[in-house]
Amino acid sequence: MISFALSLFWLAATLFFWPMPAWCAPKSLTDFSLEELMAMEVTSVAKAPQPLSQAAAAVFVINAEDIRRSGAGTIPDLLRMVPGMQVAKIDANKWAVSARGFNGRFANKLLVMIDGRSIYTPLFAGVHWEIHDLVLEDVERIEVVRGPGGSLWGANAVNGVINIITRHAAHTQGTLVSAAAGSEEYASVTARHGWQSGDDNHFRIFAKYSGQGPGEASTHEPSDDLHRHRAGLRFDREIDPRTSLTLQAEAYGGKAGQTIVEPLLIAPYARQINDDADFDGGFLLGRWQKELATAGDLSVQAYLDRGSYEDFVFDHRLTTYDFDFQHRFLPLPRHELTWGLGYRRMDDRLDSTLLTSFAPPKRTDHLWSAFVQDRITLVPERLEATLGTKWEHNDYTGVEWQPNLR
Repeated sequence: MISFALSLFWLAATLFFWPMPAWCAPKSLTDFSLEELMAMEVTSVAKAPQPLSQAAAAVFVINAEDIRRSGAGTIPDLLRMVPGMQVAKIDANKWAVSARGFNGRFANKLLVMIDGRSIYTPLFAGVHWEIHDLVLEDVERIEVVRGPGGSLWGANAVNGVINIITRHAAHTQGTLVSAAAGSEEYASVTARHGWQSGDDNHFRIFAKYSGQGPGEASTHEPSDDLHRHRAGLRFDREIDPRTSLTLQAEAYGGKAGQTIVEPLLIAPYARQINDDADFDGGFLLGRWQKELATAGDLSVQAYLDRGSYEDFVFDHRLTTYDFDFQHRFLPLPRHELTWGLGYRRMDDRLDSTLLTSFAPPKRTDHLWSAFVQDRITLVPERLEATLGTKWEHNDYTGVEWQPNLR
């Protein structure tokens, strides 16, 4: 970890004097008119771009300017500004985030995605927020839908959807170096560089390290410090004016301190011990999109995600293969039809520890899905109806239907 931090400082020093184009400066919210703010596009409600004012859901958008002005250092900190979201900090490195009540460290009714990649962990039925340490300067916006979205996104989207969308590589050209230090977050360093090759190819690479000290407790010596490192790259290519390709790759690692209760067979039958949860992983993601000449689009996305989480209680490894296809078109006047297919394979492995043992230790689950949704314009610019359904087949409960009418 020390060598990684030193390498990151070296990268920051190397890139510091590279000039950043003036056009990369963020646009202030005061530069937008009221009409532009109301026309802000969201994609999480209908799986298609639509003005925020026309979205048939309780949706809230945190844009890049909000992120810059907030001073927040983590995604849960940013989610505190969303009306209707419950955000609580359990200790110095763990969070509880949910919508519409039922809060806890793992909220199994809330779907969280980063660029369309689900970060939901099936074993724990929730999200390890301490693992996902994004470069907030690279986040374009965060769309939060409070309410059911299962007809488009699946069974986990019962109480809401959080869709984190990062910026196109063309919008992060030049060099960014940031560093922070303090009494709690005692070290945080980020280095990012973006460049262009030809007229249509844009690249971005980054590396980040953050270290955080333990909190305070009145009954015991806390052990909830946190150390994280992450590096990755993004490539965006405009194949033609209507077709684009995106490739992303990231790797991460770290450890999160925690205090757990160990059961004993003799008095006092339990004791508190300090432990470290070690985590690491990475992913590869590819996305191809094409705008159709007849007011529609096609998109294909696939990703491979691998992660491991090991502490005194669990030794868990998960590899996920995901494929998603979507087609949007206008079959009839006043009708916008969107349909799609999906497949996900999850290879799960749980090795035995002193406290837990699983039988069988390995398991592979398959999730098949399909959806269709029709947006019908009843009165132009005044009244729309949306109806559709999602079909899923999983290895636990078989076939499930999730209809929707708005």
